[in-house]
Amino acid sequence: MVIIGDFEGIYDSHHSMMDKVPGPLAMMNAYLAIAHHDHVLSWYYLLILFLAFTYITYHSFYQNRISYSGQRFKKLGVVLRFLRNNMNFIMIFVLALVSMLFFHFYIHLLILLTYFGVIEFLMFRYRDWRKRRQEKRRALRAQQQN
Repeated sequence: MVIIGDFEGIYDSHHSMMDKVPGPLAMMNAYLAIAHHDHVLSWYYLLILFLAFTYITYHSFYQNRISYSGQRFKKLGVVLRFLRNNMNFIMIFVLALVSMLFFHFYIHLLILLTYFGVIEFLMFRYRDWRKRRQEKRRALRAQQQN
């Protein structure tokens, strides 16, 4: 294989996780990663991603309905409340760690933030839809009673 280009990175450099990388080296790394099948995701990894994002989505929509009651957790109430309120961020942190340490895949932060943005948008749309539906039902009941 012959690679031609600016290996010094003066005119052709790209940002990577390590630092700036010369363009031909970045292309060679991409080629070698594809040649060694580093781009293939295992079913275990896809299952873990699916379960984690399903939990995060469920927790985002129904966070207010989850309650932690019991007298033996009274002293831990502040800690459990903090964990409950920040569970999405904790799950994302754990997911990123598991992804890097065990599966050797780096999940870019932009992907995760985009996911949270979409979930937040859908959550607000869902709450507005439920609120409008309840208002219509109340108005219909009031109208039927009159």
